[in-house]
Amino acid sequence: ELCHLRHDLANHFVTAALLKMEGKDYLQRIYAKAFSGKEDHGSGEEQLRRQLRKLIDEWESLGQDRRHRLQERILRSCEGPFRTTGSRCLDVLLMAKQKVCAGKEIRTRIQVRIPETIGFEQDELVSLFGNLLDNAIRACGENGWICLLTGFRTGFWQIRMKNSCDGERGYKKEKRGGYGLKIIEKTAQKYGGDFLMERREKSMVSVLMFPAWESEKEWVEKHEDRDMRRR
Repeated sequence: ELCHLRHDLANHFVTAALLKMEGKDYLQRIYAKAFSGKEDHGSGEEQLRRQLRKLIDEWESLGQDRRHRLQERILRSCEGPFRTTGSRCLDVLLMAKQKVCAGKEIRTRIQVRIPETIGFEQDELVSLFGNLLDNAIRACGENGWICLLTGFRTGFWQIRMKNSCDGERGYKKEKRGGYGLKIIEKTAQKYGGDFLMERREKSMVSVLMFPAWESEKEWVEKHEDRDMRRR
């Protein structure tokens, strides 16, 4: 658990930095989830505890005006329109990842909408989509492409990521059991879903499928991605 948190800390802090006044609360929730009610089990845990606590304290010490100036500067440098996924934390993370892609000249197509009834926690969404995109960006190298879609299909809510591959870049490391894949698999298992990944000649496809319950019928009718359904 602690290794997974350490692995995702950069994505969590970027998300907090773009959440304006909500940033500290977001980091506080992650801290409480990771450490509240738990005894210290070693130097690694204590080091991570101090690291996360320092991030929270430094964020607070910036002061409101400086935080706002920092956030506006980051937002101005991000490429593309602000997305509305149903999760503000995920909105700002996708914006930050789009900027990374623009810097590497990676073409992107991102259409994401989070179901209201599955009940994902905000930090789980940041971890899940952050790792999917980090893996894709690593595999693309320069001048690649990424297509990330969500939608409902045959009783499941599906996340489908397809990206180009620059040789074996990033693939071998993750294939040997990188934390990114373990975090994605863990999230899928928690919500009763499946995670599949397939390497093709010049691309990689990752698919997550979560059961779509009967109570989601109206939500599906309102938000179903017709492009995803055709796929």
